[in-house]
Amino acid sequence: MDASYIENYRKIVLDNNFFNERKIVPQLFSFLNIKYILVRNGISSITLGNAEPLVPSDIIKNLLESSEDITKINTFDKVDIYKLDDNYYLPHFYIPREIIYTDKDIEDLPDILSSGNYPLRSAIYFKNQISGFDNIFSDDKNPPYNLEYNE
Repeated sequence: MDASYIENYRKIVLDNNFFNERKIVPQLFSFLNIKYILVRNGISSITLGNAEPLVPSDIIKNLLESSEDITKINTFDKVDIYKLDDNYYLPHFYIPREIIYTDKDIEDLPDILSSGNYPLRSAIYFKNQISGFDNIFSDDKNPPYNLEYNE
């Protein structure tokens, strides 16, 4: 995965008031293949130079502790360790239960996850990831195209 996708995920979290959406946090962690979350307490939220602002650790902790699907499993000095419920965790390789094709962009991921009809263990493919995307919904019964996944 190239760095621009990682940067896009970070911006989705910081720019979309994501921290008020407790119900989609486990789904996003599942989508990003996150099982354990480490929170370092007492980190200054003051940014240096051109660095993006940090989300204060107390906001992150409140979000994690208010989720029924995330459990605090241990504390070591200034680090708290949380675990995502096994029902949400997806291994690196898994068979999706449902494949979701969307013509939206990665920036719309919070909307997709919070739509209420996003089943766990789904795969989401965005239009810019798939060549031949426009043909997926074609009325042609025998489409002469191949779908290719592009990173």
